[in-house]
Amino acid sequence: MGVWKDKASKTWKYVFQYRGKIYGGGGFKTKAEAIAAREEKKAQVKTAPTYRLNTTRMGFCEAANLYLDFCQRRHAPKTYKYKKYVFAEFIKKIGDLPLEAITPFHIREYLNTRPSNINHNKHRTELFALFSYCRKNFGIPQVNPCEAVERLPVDKKPKKIPTKEEFLKILMAANEEQRQLLMVLACTMARIDEVLRLRWQDVNFEKEYLTLYTKKNREGSYRGRDIPMNNVLKNVLYGMWANRLQDEWVFFNAETGTRYNRRPKMMPGLCKRAGVPNYGFHAIRHFVSSYLYDQEKIGKATIGKILGHQSITTTDIYIHSLDEALKEAVHRVDKVLLPATSSSANSESRCQLTY
Repeated sequence: MGVWKDKASKTWKYVFQYRGKIYGGGGFKTKAEAIAAREEKKAQVKTAPTYRLNTTRMGFCEAANLYLDFCQRRHAPKTYKYKKYVFAEFIKKIGDLPLEAITPFHIREYLNTRPSNINHNKHRTELFALFSYCRKNFGIPQVNPCEAVERLPVDKKPKKIPTKEEFLKILMAANEEQRQLLMVLACTMARIDEVLRLRWQDVNFEKEYLTLYTKKNREGSYRGRDIPMNNVLKNVLYGMWANRLQDEWVFFNAETGTRYNRRPKMMPGLCKRAGVPNYGFHAIRHFVSSYLYDQEKIGKATIGKILGHQSITTTDIYIHSLDEALKEAVHRVDKVLLPATSSSANSESRCQLTY
């Protein structure tokens, strides 16, 4: 954040943050002019007695700050921080233009600076969300400039999920505390954040179910879903309850005095010790859901409810199995090819007998 010269326009720009909000400007011929404009803007911001919304000439910075205020209350801190980063980078490249003046050309000009197609698409998504928010709440811009900017193609690699044998190896490589976490993840098919947030008050041993909470929904608010406990899960949790150090968090970190927020080093270390590819916690959700669908013939709707999905199409992503209809269609080709291959084999055998 500061003052810099834009290589494309050959002009000087500035950007700064004040009380969590982003401010910027550009188009200055010299560095001194940019610094002077920045200081003047800082003084205006710091001495402004009240905030007044002027949609007639709303600039990108003002719009971004309003949208970020909304996102700070709706999204996780990590998501909020990433959005803030994207908008700051956009201001560095394009400047604080009025929303109505930003065109698809400006969007492309910025996105062309991104290092990869994946990063290009992510930044396009964040900018699209900002302009959509402004259109919905302020009536500007009249057309979202991101609509005319196409997403770039991305090569999607097949999702890596552990086999049954690999998952058992990971369990064998884990210590008792790590194995408890892995077993709860497998039995609930939950996200790692949902499990780390689990409180003892959400575990009902009498009725044999627990409640998981997630923000993964359209409203972005915490919603709970009840997951039945099987015998393995009940035994694991009951053993943890009997040896608990406090009465609030299930996965309690004695070193910090509160719950675990993240376990970033756990799976890489376990996979290395187990001699298997490097899988993440999320791969366990894919592994168990695929196993239930493919081996135990559990329906997609039931699996989707356990996973906490609101759409069956999302559940399809987690089921790594060949469609039965595809299998049936391919096997129908046997009726055409098998007689021909049989005749060919018989002719070859007759020829060999002749000679």
